[in-house]
Amino acid sequence: MNEPILLAQLAGRQVAFPARQIDSIIELGLITPVPRSPHYVEGLSTLRSKSLTVINCKSVLGIDEEHAEPGDIRQAAVVKHGSHHYALLLDDVHDVVETKADPQDVLGGVGEEWARVASGVVETSAGPALLMSVVPFIEVETEFA
Repeated sequence: MNEPILLAQLAGRQVAFPARQIDSIIELGLITPVPRSPHYVEGLSTLRSKSLTVINCKSVLGIDEEHAEPGDIRQAAVVKHGSHHYALLLDDVHDVVETKADPQDVLGGVGEEWARVASGVVETSAGPALLMSVVPFIEVETEFA
């Protein structure tokens, strides 16, 4: 298949997003909180005059984390969904690589939340990675969030 994917780190796991779903990778410093927003929405930021809704991917997965201090630099993948732009917070962004084979099914043991957002497992030059879709991080089902 050899599809280009973005390799990243999220909550101690190597994850991959189809590169075609990612507009850009940015470093966010200032995130403005939004009152009464869901707990997984960190707030708003901007990129080239576009408003970005900042999504904390760990919170979507139900993973508690230490909150970043205001002004801390954090990496995010910028995606467009519908007519809106989102910044998905990641722990680290590695590289864009090609998959070595077609995605395989996600087998048990990853946990319910991870299985909900992962569409498969891909083999890469850096080892296996959970193949993620951006949609479950944006269209969060309230029973999980």
